[in-house]
Amino acid sequence: FTVGTGVEYWYNDLFALRTGYYYENPDNGDRQFLTFGAGLRYNIVGVDISYLYTAEDESPLANTLRFSLLFNFQ
Repeated sequence: FTVGTGVEYWYNDLFALRTGYYYENPDNGDRQFLTFGAGLRYNIVGVDISYLYTAEDESPLANTLRFSLLFNFQ
């Protein structure tokens, strides 16, 4: 049994806030974590950042930061 869920809020199609939760059955890996993130879009450029918080300090995913850069050429 695995559950992944999240919500995202955009303000004026410019700034986004995101959060999510992931749960995995202990028989399949036992990963559990919360994610928090933000995004910014301006013209053709976008920047996203997310932080992954795990309940276990020994998890290889603990305190992971992710960054992405987006170029939207239309």
